[in-house]
Amino acid sequence: MTHRFSRALLAVLLVILLALPSARRGHAQGEPSYYVLLIGQSYAESDGIPYMPGSLNDVSGMTELLCAMDATPYAVTAREDLTAEGMLDAFQEAFGAATDQDICLFYYAGHGFDSSDAALRGALVGVDGGLWPLPALCEALSALNCRCLALLDSCYAGNIVICLAGMEEADIHVLCAAGPDDSADSITEYKTGRSYGAFTHFLINGSAFDDKNHIIPADRDRDLAISVMEMYYYIKTSVDGSSTAINPVVYPENSAQLLWGRNKP
Repeated sequence: MTHRFSRALLAVLLVILLALPSARRGHAQGEPSYYVLLIGQSYAESDGIPYMPGSLNDVSGMTELLCAMDATPYAVTAREDLTAEGMLDAFQEAFGAATDQDICLFYYAGHGFDSSDAALRGALVGVDGGLWPLPALCEALSALNCRCLALLDSCYAGNIVICLAGMEEADIHVLCAAGPDDSADSITEYKTGRSYGAFTHFLINGSAFDDKNHIIPADRDRDLAISVMEMYYYIKTSVDGSSTAINPVVYPENSAQLLWGRNKP
């Protein structure tokens, strides 16, 4: 399978980045607005790219999770089986209205590209074989000029941390399934028989609300809000007690940034 990454794709990205400031619509000062883009790539119709049926379950599960988090009312944009350029279009659609006081969450479940080229390793793979390199993703997030979160359930996703070196002024927080040289993994639920990315499986389970005891598993300080680091610790602990082999990565270290949360009953 030939993976195409051309100047044309970079040109599309540049157009989107330039358009973002003019596309934003202001809103009243105070509480931030929450925006999320969920991308799941199954590659069901893609010749030569391994099928990933669990990615569509990942997006469905993440949508349900975020809709339950009423303290962080994300405006959800969910997309499946996009080309590389389609991912850029979805990025514009989901985040075009964000202002500098808002929260933007980017989630991707799909293949991460295996390459000896550092600029392409871990790139997000479109169903057309096109690539969205991690350096370009970092630039797109930085251009939003707001607080950004990136959750990547893909192989070699930890390379995004390398890409963020030198971009410390950008307010970007990352949690991903794999280190720079590590593969992601999948898991099949015993009760339902559904497959998920192992990383996403733990995201969802760690965020499940216990109606009886009013607690969330990943919520270490019991405030019904889950930070990046709380979820990182939950996933690390869950991996150690399971048969899956993922190596979650967090950036920056000790990030207290809120992922999502619930209002008290």
